[in-house]
Amino acid sequence: IAMMKRGIILLTSLLTVIILVACQQKAEKTTDWLEGSWYSTDWDVTYQFDEEDDKWSIKDGNDVITQEATLSVEDNLYTLTDEKGMVYEIQQISQTEIKYRQIAPDGVLGTTVPIAFEKVDN
Repeated sequence: IAMMKRGIILLTSLLTVIILVACQQKAEKTTDWLEGSWYSTDWDVTYQFDEEDDKWSIKDGNDVITQEATLSVEDNLYTLTDEKGMVYEIQQISQTEIKYRQIAPDGVLGTTVPIAFEKVDN
């Protein structure tokens, strides 16, 4: 009976750890903070980030920077990649500050240095 109790306690502890790790990873993957308007003083521009059906768009007013981009996340680096191969790196500094960098595929103009953006209250 003592061995059975140890086994149950071990199994329960293991399941608890697995659930906590899964919840932590899920919490880190949320993108709610990214959606909305972001302003860059360096470029004097406001970008609108939107997600719908797991596809992302970035707009500058009526101008579409990208649409139908897919998201991948590694630590605090959020990478959007569109069908043309353009990559948009968003490094989360805080809930209200990001570094944005655009990387063009080989042979295409459009690569930028990382630029600071601040969240705009809507």
